[in-house]
Amino acid sequence: MPVRRGRDRSWCPAQDCQGGRPHRQDRLTDGQRARINDPAREVIDGNPATAYRCSYCGCVCLRGPSETTIQGWLDNALAGACWVAKHSL
Repeated sequence: MPVRRGRDRSWCPAQDCQGGRPHRQDRLTDGQRARINDPAREVIDGNPATAYRCSYCGCVCLRGPSETTIQGWLDNALAGACWVAKHSL
């Protein structure tokens, strides 16, 4: 399992992600953002340049200057092709 450094925010912030290396963190596309249909969409739309998705686990997060916040998961192997908001877990 890869070692994550506490200050290296280029990795996936999901604690259970086993493969969320920096090269798997992509900016959320307009099409992906359009599929998010809960209050997280407003937060993400207000910060589109900081919204990222892990291509391994589907974690969608906002990367800020001092913290990274998970908003939910979009399209992953366990949930399938759907949006799961963090607050709904």
